[in-house]
Amino acid sequence: MAESKVPNLKGMRNARQLTQGQLAAAVGVNTRTVLRWENGESEPGVSELSALAKFFSISVDQLVNDLLVLAPTELAPTIKSLSDRDLDMWVAKSLGQRVRFVDVGLVYYEDGHGERPVPRYSTEWAHGGPLLEHNRIQLTPVAAGGMFDGAHLDRAGWLARCADHAMTAWGANALEAGMRAFVTVTLGRRPRSSE
Repeated sequence: MAESKVPNLKGMRNARQLTQGQLAAAVGVNTRTVLRWENGESEPGVSELSALAKFFSISVDQLVNDLLVLAPTELAPTIKSLSDRDLDMWVAKSLGQRVRFVDVGLVYYEDGHGERPVPRYSTEWAHGGPLLEHNRIQLTPVAAGGMFDGAHLDRAGWLARCADHAMTAWGANALEAGMRAFVTVTLGRRPRSSE
């Protein structure tokens, strides 16, 4: 059985004497989803994290820090599946921003400005482009049928790699690949703590 990526979820569930089905119903997912989270086969997305945090009466930040603490060697399988706002959240966290999920979406606190929306790093060049340039992330288009991570790609996409790092990330578009590479390298250099 795989080591759980949300190791404390089962403990938190058991502490409340809940079945997987009861937790699933409370957060609006099916029982199989909770089982997969606990077995490390998948992770909750932003909306599921918000629902779990509300259910357990803790902040999403605390939930992420307590339940999703990753060792550097565990990053690649997780990050390669992130996209859109889930990926944007991890880019913001990689930049040291304290991200919260509120009714209007993802926000972070900026001194002197208060809460601001998390930029769309993975979909808007105005936000993601400077990170690619500053971190010298190289982008290469790859055709469907090309090889990546020991398998043939079933669709075309992009490969991204930081100039001084061996890790390569794939994405459906250049920004997605670049932001996945950025998060992998950043979190790998600065492992997460459970503050």
